[in-house]
Amino acid sequence: MLITLWVFIGVEGAVVVSARARNKQDVGRATLLAVLSALAVYLLVTLLSLGVVPRSELAEIRNPSMAGLMVNMMGSWGEIVIAAGLIISVCGAYLSWTIMAAEVPYLAATHKAFPRLFARTNKNNAPSASLWLTNVSVQASLVLIWLTAQITTRC
Repeated sequence: MLITLWVFIGVEGAVVVSARARNKQDVGRATLLAVLSALAVYLLVTLLSLGVVPRSELAEIRNPSMAGLMVNMMGSWGEIVIAAGLIISVCGAYLSWTIMAAEVPYLAATHKAFPRLFARTNKNNAPSASLWLTNVSVQASLVLIWLTAQITTRC
């Protein structure tokens, strides 16, 4: 279920920023290409994992399990390749969520559903006020989560 969520988060991100596309037809093409690409990657990963090691051994591989499969195929470099891919993936997700978190309040403000402050843009037409406000909120939430975890471990 979690994997399905991540596939559709990418589609949601494409839709959120689609208003900025020069050619609206490109949005539909890009969305279809993204879904088909994700489907192909998930299909290949599933088939690869079942073709490399027996299912009983696959169930016991530690996370990230793809690293264990790549070690079987490439040696120790396989684990490095997967770790680098994970870092790139997490950075890309963080960047796209930053853009989505700023774009949604910006669009709501342009439709007068949010305060006008969120509709301010900079010289590059980026929603600067929305970027600042949403990211300060995210950072404050992260600090609160960290503090809450610190408090609960001490009690």
